[in-house]
Amino acid sequence: MRVPLSGMRWEAPALLPEPARGGPRIARSAVTRVHGAVTCYEVQARTALERTGQGWTVSPYQGCAGGCRYCSARHGHRRLGLDGGAGFDSRIVVRTNIVRRLRAELVSRWDGEHVAVGMAGDCYQGVEEVYRLMPGVVAALREAGAPFTVHTKGTLILRDADLLAGAPGAGVVVSIAFVDDRVRRGVEPGVPDAQRR
Repeated sequence: MRVPLSGMRWEAPALLPEPARGGPRIARSAVTRVHGAVTCYEVQARTALERTGQGWTVSPYQGCAGGCRYCSARHGHRRLGLDGGAGFDSRIVVRTNIVRRLRAELVSRWDGEHVAVGMAGDCYQGVEEVYRLMPGVVAALREAGAPFTVHTKGTLILRDADLLAGAPGAGVVVSIAFVDDRVRRGVEPGVPDAQRR
């Protein structure tokens, strides 16, 4: 967008430069915003609930600033044209309409089976402070009477403790892989230490 300013032409910066041809596929259809060291690709989810062998999953975020080196969700980044290595830690896909899609699918698709929350990226990682998707996700699951488990290593879950406590059938899994903080910093560099979790 060009705006005249005292006879000069000024070009407003884009949120981020247009992706180069051959760049991440997700960048071509997303609104891209930078929050500190993390680039977020805001997309509209086509579906919220995904079928697994043990029930259903819903993930507001794909990718995780926690950067756990062993995370099994890294392979999903590659399908989007993103780096499953360092890109998994710094390029997060944000499904901005997840609450609306989830509410619709709990009525039309859900069959009563368990729902795991946050399997493609920690649902209480730092970007949740910006997007605040989890209160709506928890409310939708609670209103539908869906049994669910939130998987996180983030302490931000404490913000929603009352909401989770009021949800019958809700569970929380907080994993602690390493109690030696030196090892944790090398393998899980972006997550809180074991004591904070």
